[in-house]
Amino acid sequence: MAFQSENSDTENDFSSKADVDTTITSTPPSTNVSNQDDTQNDLTEKLKNVNINETEDTVDKYRAIKLLHALNPSNKLRYHDLLQSDFLSEFESTDIYTATIIVKLITWNLCQLPPTDSIGGFLKLASADKYADMYVFTFQETVSLRYLASNDSVINRWTEVILKNLPNGYKVMHKSGLSGLTTILIANPSLSQEISDINVDTVGLGYLGWYNKGCISLKFSVGKVGDTKLAGLPIQVLNMHLVHGEDTSACKSRMKNLEKVGNSVSLVNSEGHLTPKSTKNVSDKVQRVLQLDDIEMDKISKATISLSGISEPLATNGLIFVAGDLNSRLDGIDRDAILSAIREKQYKVLVGYDELATIMSQNDALIGFEEGRLSFAPTYKLNSAREYDLKRKPAYTDRIAYCGSKTQIRQITYGSLSVDGSDHRPVYSEFCVHSKLFHPELLQKHLLIFEKYYNNVISTMRLLEFEPSEIVQRCCVGIQESVYINFSNPSDELLSYKISEMNKGFFQLATFSIDDPKPKSSIERKSNKRIKFSVLPKSPGTIAAKYSVTLLGFDYQKYVTITFNAETVIGCALDELTENQFENILNCFKFIIAAKSRVGLVSHFSEVENLDSLTPFEQTLLKHITLDTVDFKILAEHNNSANTGSVATMDVIYVWMRYLPGINTGDKRGKAIFSKLIDLIKFLQMDNETAYEHFGFLFNDQYEILDYLESSNH
Repeated sequence: MAFQSENSDTENDFSSKADVDTTITSTPPSTNVSNQDDTQNDLTEKLKNVNINETEDTVDKYRAIKLLHALNPSNKLRYHDLLQSDFLSEFESTDIYTATIIVKLITWNLCQLPPTDSIGGFLKLASADKYADMYVFTFQETVSLRYLASNDSVINRWTEVILKNLPNGYKVMHKSGLSGLTTILIANPSLSQEISDINVDTVGLGYLGWYNKGCISLKFSVGKVGDTKLAGLPIQVLNMHLVHGEDTSACKSRMKNLEKVGNSVSLVNSEGHLTPKSTKNVSDKVQRVLQLDDIEMDKISKATISLSGISEPLATNGLIFVAGDLNSRLDGIDRDAILSAIREKQYKVLVGYDELATIMSQNDALIGFEEGRLSFAPTYKLNSAREYDLKRKPAYTDRIAYCGSKTQIRQITYGSLSVDGSDHRPVYSEFCVHSKLFHPELLQKHLLIFEKYYNNVISTMRLLEFEPSEIVQRCCVGIQESVYINFSNPSDELLSYKISEMNKGFFQLATFSIDDPKPKSSIERKSNKRIKFSVLPKSPGTIAAKYSVTLLGFDYQKYVTITFNAETVIGCALDELTENQFENILNCFKFIIAAKSRVGLVSHFSEVENLDSLTPFEQTLLKHITLDTVDFKILAEHNNSANTGSVATMDVIYVWMRYLPGINTGDKRGKAIFSKLIDLIKFLQMDNETAYEHFGFLFNDQYEILDYLESSNH
């Protein structure tokens, strides 16, 4: 690729091989963001004299900090960014300066031109012998329009070539493709730190909505701090390739293209509209404001805190660039007249017939946008000899327009280059953009102070509390055991929480049942709640579960551990019983006999065959026999006319005996229990037949019982 020398409106040369066909629209600025002004230097000196501890000591005076204390716990977290940006805005008058940023935008229909180092020839500014702070490249037909997907390898190669021809340190902030469209954003080291919130939308504009024609909308912010109040300067670049064609129907199709983009992509400046019928605008965005309850508002009112201006402002005053192959044609003038005007450099004559210039002047398209003076030759259509292909009327297909406040943007140059390799000439424009930037060192200092204070407040928040968090206790097999955990909400808002058993398989049953109606429950402000965890042990052993307690909307997680050690006397051999358990059982026999009342002692034998048949009172007695020392004085107090205490003891002992594996009268424990059993049978005044009817499971036959009853040595 080579540059062709032409007559030019400027003496700025890109290289010894090329001149530029351009318009200088204003005087270039003397400084840019990489060469910051005296204000910033003063702030650097100021930073050296700042005592960070002094600022921390006085941080309570700022509105954001006062609000932080007044908000409910969830809002302390939810509105972190609003509070942070409001805190930073306190320093807007002292620590924020206006930076001058030089932006160079290049648009070029490549007609599949492969990446080449020759692009380095027009990276320097036409208005000054230096490089821009920011470069935006909008290419069309990077690959063949027959491809419905972008070619990332080609985009990467173009990016590498551009970076190679820029000074060291320039960074690629974004690159994306859409079929033949490619958008690349590159910034110098200083500015790259100020660019954030990059996002992309795409719109298909080809036949049946295909993406062989279309639009890439690239949005980003310069100088934005946080997500809210200090919005910085929103910038949007619309890389477009509109429908081609020279007739009236093609012009209408291009208008529909613009309308579709305008109805699909929101614009960052409320003054800009792609067509009168475009409905999508930045004002469609929902404004983020503080949503507070009555308790919070009451605290704020008592503290006399103003909420004025703390909401997130809508970004309605950003910059928009429309750049690309808009396929605008010259209408109402023949080919020979066009060629004659080009030879005479009578470009102003041609502009009078330009489709885009006409509809912009009539407010039918790009409303609120401006375009620099077209003082260069039409950019389409060229042949391999860099002459106009007379199969088409020459036209200004490749254009750059912009929308923004005159206090924010000033166009410096607008021109084109005569370059071979494509049937389009590249078009470029250089802009002087003003954006407010926070002094980076001071910004870091303020952020550190705020975050330190904020994190300290968050770490000391009183949220959901519970007691105890760890439970270890014994329980009795066959008897439901329950424990209670006291939940407390000391905050000024309702808290929603979830209790989840950890390490539980998907199809595994819960270890404990939880007496809480829903998986996600809530607890009212400044209130308490008891939650019951229950289990019915089926066999001896350890029953343990760990639960996580999480709060909805909080990074909060605490743990509850419950461990039950299940024990039993039912079904255990005598030598397996603890000393305490054995003494309790022996004393039960003694208690029944010592009470001397036989009322109701035998009447339940046919009913008490297992643990489920025991009454709650009897189950409690069994639990005491298994785990504690039985207080027989309390049992005796239940021995009213119905003989309740003795009957309950008899029922429990009877169930215990039914599951006893056997009695070995040859050992000490066996002999003692057997002796008490014979004493019990005698006390109940049973003959051998009646005794065998009720206690036969412990004897071979009724005659064996008779022998024991008649023997004096039992």
